[in-house]
Amino acid sequence: MTNFATGSINDELLFRIDNSIESRLFHKIVILVSLGMLEASIGVYTGSAVASSLTASKWSTAQENSMLLSANFLGLLIGSLIAGLKETTKEEK
Repeated sequence: MTNFATGSINDELLFRIDNSIESRLFHKIVILVSLGMLEASIGVYTGSAVASSLTASKWSTAQENSMLLSANFLGLLIGSLIAGLKETTKEEK
């Protein structure tokens, strides 16, 4: 084992990453994060297109569209927090 008293925190982090074991939980977390990033990017790009279409058709106002996009990001925040808490409690068991 390396003496980390003389090394930097980056050396310790690289050592720990290089010697970590990929478990099934790790792969599940990677899949969860990847799907979350995909869903977030789809939501961002389609949300603005839908909002501009709704404004052009006079179905909604700019204020309502901004509330729609804010609710979308709030949903992403809540979903990521729930997923993080779920994985943390599952890991601690």
